[in-house]
Amino acid sequence: MTLDAAAEALTEAAFRTGDFSVAERLLGDALSAAPDAASEAAALHHLGWLMHWRAIDSIVDGQVRESDPDAEEALFQRALDIRRTLRDQAGIAASLFGVGLVRQVLRHDWHSAIDLFRSALPLAEDLVNVIREVHTGNRPIPPGVAAALAVRKVQPSLTPREIEVVHLIAEGLRNKEIAVALGISEETAKVHVKNILAKLNVSDRSAVVAVAVRRGIIHIR
Repeated sequence: MTLDAAAEALTEAAFRTGDFSVAERLLGDALSAAPDAASEAAALHHLGWLMHWRAIDSIVDGQVRESDPDAEEALFQRALDIRRTLRDQAGIAASLFGVGLVRQVLRHDWHSAIDLFRSALPLAEDLVNVIREVHTGNRPIPPGVAAALAVRKVQPSLTPREIEVVHLIAEGLRNKEIAVALGISEETAKVHVKNILAKLNVSDRSAVVAVAVRRGIIHIR
């Protein structure tokens, strides 16, 4: 199993159980044993994501109760510095996005977050152009791009049940009302809402609706 796949599984398990200590320890071990700079950057990046999921898991009534923006941003920034040295464009784009996410979600600094996202976009577009050329047979896939594709982080999609919950959130229903509408317990409704917040990388219900509409998950008439 690759580091990326292992980190994905560990982070998901931590988020579902609420126990992040095992994932943190194992990813810390992976960082200490990293055989090269690229692996070190990947481990730092995953540790940053783990901290972000922990913060999302602490959300109560739309408020993040437990977070350490300085430590989380430092992890993404260290990964970014290494990836810049390696000239890993896909990695740089991912780490810029990570730093931007801290600024947006935890620091509520939209201006600097937007600047970081804008810096990441051209790098991501370059990667897309390379993929298109490879697909049409105009060039072989570069080793760096191949590695980036092999370890890319895929954001989890919403389940059919979670999409139902998003529709109800858009209608203004609270957790208790969602539970009644779907015939589930209020605690289960809370878990669905928490998972949705995490998967969409937002911290409140209004942002859930905005992101869901923008991505075409739901349509408001």
